[in-house]
Amino acid sequence: MGGRLSNPELPVVQPLLRLEFGRAIVFLQPQEAVMLRDELQAIDDPSAVRLATQIDVAATMLLAAPLHAGVRAVRVADDERQVLLDISRKLEHVPGGSFAKLQYELSSGE
Repeated sequence: MGGRLSNPELPVVQPLLRLEFGRAIVFLQPQEAVMLRDELQAIDDPSAVRLATQIDVAATMLLAAPLHAGVRAVRVADDERQVLLDISRKLEHVPGGSFAKLQYELSSGE
């Protein structure tokens, strides 16, 4: 009897952006990350631009190599939280609930 070769396939990890602020963590799909980035880029505020740049780098990696990107984390600085809260309120109606959860988590930390 010959030995069977096992198929050591690794489980596919869904590409996600992990936003970290305080003790809270919110996960966004790559497309949601792009929406968030676009909204932040439209604001003339240094903290919004800085956060948009970080999200852009992470979203680009998630979209370019979805099978290998895994989870990319972005840490939200204290001075970026207010602008992120404002944008999450604007996007909370988007289906899927991620922005509503983001808005809730940011509001509870105020």
